Amino acid sequence: MQVILIAVVTKHSKDTSPDLKELETLALSQGLIAKEIVIQRLDSINKKYYFNEGKLTELKELIKEKEFEAIVCDDELSGMQLKNLQEVLDCL
Repeated sequence: MQVILIAVVTKHSKDTSPDLKELETLALSQGLIAKEIVIQRLDSINKKYYFNEGKLTELKELIKEKEFEAIVCDDELSGMQLKNLQEVLDCL
């Protein structure tokens, strides 16, 4: 399954490159192929959607255009964020 890796970088975040490389390796070990990486820089993570709504729209269009079935997040999502992302993005 082809997936998109997603991450938010805040002013308090460390360099995410090693984390994303590790996430890509973990995804691959589960049979997931990371074809895209989407990163957003924010002051803080959006409590409702993880990304802000503009980046969320961009992500939704990318998923539809390239027919991705799932996203893999670099952070632990809250139950509300997970539910909201699944509803808006129509993917796992």
